[in-house]
Amino acid sequence: MQLFLGLHNPLKHCGVWYLSNSKYGYEEQFNFSTKHQKINVSEVDFSKYELVFIQGANPVVSAPNTKRVIEGLKNSFVVYLGININDTCEYADLIIPACSFLQKDDVRLSYGHEYKAISNKVQEPLSETISEYNLTKYLFDTFKFDGLKKEKEILDYYIKYQPKAYEFEKFEFIDDIEVEHLYEKKLKEQYYFITAKKKKNLNSSFKIDNYLYLNPQTGYKDGDIVTLSSKYGNAKFEVKTTFDVKENCVLCYAGNKNANYLTPYQSDESSHSAMYQEVLVNIELS
Repeated sequence: MQLFLGLHNPLKHCGVWYLSNSKYGYEEQFNFSTKHQKINVSEVDFSKYELVFIQGANPVVSAPNTKRVIEGLKNSFVVYLGININDTCEYADLIIPACSFLQKDDVRLSYGHEYKAISNKVQEPLSETISEYNLTKYLFDTFKFDGLKKEKEILDYYIKYQPKAYEFEKFEFIDDIEVEHLYEKKLKEQYYFITAKKKKNLNSSFKIDNYLYLNPQTGYKDGDIVTLSSKYGNAKFEVKTTFDVKENCVLCYAGNKNANYLTPYQSDESSHSAMYQEVLVNIELS
C-alpha cells in the first residue's frame, strides 16, 4: 500500500491529497504504447477526441468542473460500458451493457491492506451483456491486434503472486513553506465550500444526497432554493439546515449532482488525479 500526504504548489492550487495504489508491487498484465500524450484524468477535454470510451464511471457527476465535462461529451462520440444507467449515459451515443460481478471471474486487490478478494462466476451472463475482458478480446480480434494474455493467466498472476512489501522512507517534515491561505482571500459575504463522503453512497452510486447543508443562523430555511456561485461556475441547490455546519461554511456530500459545477479541473502533482479543492462561494436566494 502507498500513502502520500503533502502540500501542493501554492501558485497553482493547494490542498491535501491521498494516494493509495492497489497494484503496487505487481507487474502490468496489459501493456500498451501510444504516440499520444497521456492526459491527467481530471484535466481531460473530451471535445478534443473523436471517440470517448467510458467504463463504469460517471464523470458528469464525479469529475470536477461539470459544465466543461458536459460540453466536451457533446462534441465527441461517446461509448459507455456499464451495468447501470447514470447521468453520463445521457450524453452517450452507444451504450454497451456489461456483465455484473456475479457473471464473471475476477480478483480484487485492496487500497488499504494485502488481502485479495477472489470472485468466482456464479451466473451465466445475459445474452446482451459482455465482460470487460471479452469486449477487449473482441476488439483485439476485430482489429488484428496481438499481445492480449489469456484471462485465466492474468487472474492467476494476481491471485498467486506475492508482491514485495512497500518500504517506507524516513519522513522529512517541512519547516517552512509559503502558502496563500484561503481565509486571506475570503470576503465577508462568502462561504467555504466543503464536500464530504457519506456512508450511504459511493461517489455517484447508491443513495444520493443532493441537498446543500447550511447553518440555520445564516437565515436560510429548509426547502429554500439557492444559487451557489464560485469563480469556476454556478448551480442551484435545495437547502437543508443543520447546526453541524459552521455559519461560514456550506456542505455538499460526494455524489451531489451539482457540486462539481463549482470546482476547477486541476490535478495534483503526484497521482495526477482530481483532488480536494479550496473553493469560496457566494449564495443567492433563487
